[in-house]
Amino acid sequence: MTFDNNARIREVQKWFSVNGDGTLRMNYPLNENSVVVDLGGYRGQFTYDIYRKYKCNVYVFEPYLSYYKVINGRFKSNEKIKVYDYGVSGKTEDLHIVDSNDGSYLLESRDVEDTSNLKIENVKVKSFKDAYAEMGVDTIDLLKINVEGAEYDIMQNIFDSGLTSKIDNYQIQFHHISSKSEELLNNIRNELSKTHKQDWNYEWVWENWSLK
Repeated sequence: MTFDNNARIREVQKWFSVNGDGTLRMNYPLNENSVVVDLGGYRGQFTYDIYRKYKCNVYVFEPYLSYYKVINGRFKSNEKIKVYDYGVSGKTEDLHIVDSNDGSYLLESRDVEDTSNLKIENVKVKSFKDAYAEMGVDTIDLLKINVEGAEYDIMQNIFDSGLTSKIDNYQIQFHHISSKSEELLNNIRNELSKTHKQDWNYEWVWENWSLK
């Protein structure tokens, strides 16, 4: 698999033609007892939509302070939505996050040579294993991952921690951030296919894997 930006643009167009954000990303066998984990909460729209439809329990992780404040303020009166002010990655450590106007990304997840014009903040991140332990849940019905490049480290930490089958559904947006991205993606898919099946895939846009 070789990255082709024109092909990705076509996948984006296909995604919008089926209203994937309102259909595929919301179509799960969830109920009020289900557990949904939102990695990369941004402003909380996915959390809002999934909770509104299923009244499920949602755990949201957002390390960028301004976005965290938006999410926390939005759901502070909802006892079924828990908002965490740190990010999730491959290990627990202090990192740096970059504001990219329509989102944010961990600086350490990218090959960035010139940081002089970037808006950077210090943030805390935890490994998925540590975040999972803090949540105090057993099975996760849906894990949504949109973390602008940190997904590769997160997935590897899930595999290494033996938590793969604790998650019924993986809804992931993979990002092409380096020459190694294709290889990393293929490795993740190969490992995930041992326990899960791919239900749908819009290449480099969104894809979903459910437990076999």
